[in-house]
Amino acid sequence: MITTSLKGEAPGAYRLVQAVTRRQLDPEQQRQWTAAALSLMWAAVPQHPDDTDAWPVMARLLPHVLAVSEHATSGEVESDTTAGLLTETARYLWSRAELQQATRLLERALALRETRLGPDHPRHRPKTSTTSPPSCAPRATSTTPAPCSSAP
Repeated sequence: MITTSLKGEAPGAYRLVQAVTRRQLDPEQQRQWTAAALSLMWAAVPQHPDDTDAWPVMARLLPHVLAVSEHATSGEVESDTTAGLLTETARYLWSRAELQQATRLLERALALRETRLGPDHPRHRPKTSTTSPPSCAPRATSTTPAPCSSAP
């Protein structure tokens, strides 16, 4: 079942319907739909998710970002985009002082990048502080995540 609202909210589908639909897809179709969902989420994330003006949008996106990143990680889909999406979401959470959840997302993003690029890649800086917020260059495009690291 799909739900809608007259308040301008996005349509939604019950979790059972989502699960049944996913099981009916072959692995390649699952990867394609997950990649499409990742692209949509990436495009929806505000340029500066840590800006208080972006918080309402990020609050609505948060459960969807978490869900699509789980599917992407388990299906090994678009690891760079997934890592970028997790990092941007962590910036939002960090700015709201939700440090534990932000740290978990940053650790997931780092693990994805290390798996793809290797732990010694120059894109990874040594962890120098556990109290600094994540620092990212502004996104180059709406579909390509920027390199990110922990601020020194």
